[in-house]
Amino acid sequence: MNSSELFLTSFLIGFSGAIMPGPLLTMVIKESLSRGWRTALALPVSHALLELALLIGLLLGVGQLLEQTLVKGIIAVIGGLVLAWMGYDMLKSQLNPELAATVESSARVRLSPWLAGSLTSASSPYFWLWWATIGMSYIALSRPLGPWGIGAFYTGHIAADLVWYGGVILALTHGRRLLSPRLYTWIIRICGLFLIYISLTFIYQGWGWLR
Repeated sequence: MNSSELFLTSFLIGFSGAIMPGPLLTMVIKESLSRGWRTALALPVSHALLELALLIGLLLGVGQLLEQTLVKGIIAVIGGLVLAWMGYDMLKSQLNPELAATVESSARVRLSPWLAGSLTSASSPYFWLWWATIGMSYIALSRPLGPWGIGAFYTGHIAADLVWYGGVILALTHGRRLLSPRLYTWIIRICGLFLIYISLTFIYQGWGWLR
């Protein structure tokens, strides 16, 4: 497999994963509506930076650590608790009707979007499992081509995220003026509930690994 094929296949696999509903997409929707495109864009960019750090770590040989059941269980439980807190914070910001009256008054995220993007990604055990399996497979395919191969894999992967999330951000920020305060409030509530639901599945899975 040459570098062009690595880029293309990495992009397609990354895109198929990016479009699936998950905690990062939920946070991107929330931030796009409440704080605008600049803040929302920081989420996938920080996700890409986290993946770059992880890629470097895997190249240095820490991949086997991520495959250990104990490590997966700890990541899943702690990650689930982080997502539950984020979901609760979303719901709490919408309990007061006065806060939902305008976009500005409801934008009360306590975390930096850069930190939120990294935490949202790192809180998912499936993020780590993907890199410990598919990611490691791509690294093995990329190594014979040297830096060009690794670069093709990584840029293809993050390009998929940026294209998808960039499109979502663009659509939501340009269409924000069409949303009524009531609809906006319900979107944030649904996002909060979805994060809590995902958090419970992560905790359940993690507890199973720890038992």
